[in-house]
Amino acid sequence: MAEEDIIAILKEKSRDNSRTPVQWNNKENAGFSNATPWIEIPDNYRSINAEQAIENPNSIFHHYQKLIALRKQYQVITDGDYQLLLSDHLAIFAYLRENKSQRMLVVNNFYAEEVTLELPEDVEKLLVNGKIIISNYLQAPASIQNVTLRPYESFVYFIQK
Repeated sequence: MAEEDIIAILKEKSRDNSRTPVQWNNKENAGFSNATPWIEIPDNYRSINAEQAIENPNSIFHHYQKLIALRKQYQVITDGDYQLLLSDHLAIFAYLRENKSQRMLVVNNFYAEEVTLELPEDVEKLLVNGKIIISNYLQAPASIQNVTLRPYESFVYFIQK
């Protein structure tokens, strides 16, 4: 094959198309190296980098730390039965986890549009007297009834039996 053809194929299929050097901070080369990296650094490294995420208590970094802590705090996450809800819904991925003493509802809107959460009536009855324990929005919904999920909104609703 001609070199140009090989390069064109590699540009389409190479895993390097989705890779960039780690964006550690807003310094030269995103703090990745004093040398020029072999892969281009995205232009957003000044505002999206590990240092900025660690400093921001509302960053994805801290959100994932909270999610990891939930695994240790709520046994239902590791030993609860799993029940998929709204399996035909195009935008919402929701499920229940349940063990002998705890129940947890996990709700995720995977799209950039708002969508209304309408749980089956029998499921809503199971979710009385619970509370939202984590949300990826600063202002979590007050309850799970008649909730309009914002773009990419996710939350976890917990009930101690």
